[in-house]
Amino acid sequence: MKRVDWAVISGSGPRVREGDFMQRSTQRGFLAAVVSLALLPLTTGCGPSVGVVQVSGTLLADGEPVPGLTVQFSPADGSRPSVGFTDETGRFVLRYNKDTYGVLPGPQQVTFSWSQDQPGQKPTPIQALVLARHDHARGTPLDLVIDGVEKDLVIAINADETPVGQSR
Repeated sequence: MKRVDWAVISGSGPRVREGDFMQRSTQRGFLAAVVSLALLPLTTGCGPSVGVVQVSGTLLADGEPVPGLTVQFSPADGSRPSVGFTDETGRFVLRYNKDTYGVLPGPQQVTFSWSQDQPGQKPTPIQALVLARHDHARGTPLDLVIDGVEKDLVIAINADETPVGQSR
């Protein structure tokens, strides 16, 4: 069989060599792939596009800041939880995922947990007070509702009363 070097692309169009058509088609496909990859970060879950509300706060027990605890806000509907860690002043900022800070709005079950740094280490008395009330492992949550407005909470837990979550 004889190889055809020329093909008519359209009835009235110009004649092009078959190899030229394939090369241009491949270049267009490559260009489309590069443009798609460049636009991908704009369409994926970067930033607050997931509908979260910025939530931070301070954890107090008997009026004292509680450092060194993990704070977890778990939506009542079972959606992805948000997590934060209390610093030396009891302050925490909740993170929805590695790229997004915040919490999904709605009813939340708030729990706290503690991890020992060294074998045999125990929580401080103030950490133990919080864990006795709302330990994540025991499943004893504090119920709060996060509406669609940014929050700076004070979560105050007292040895002799019911814990309170308040907005500042």
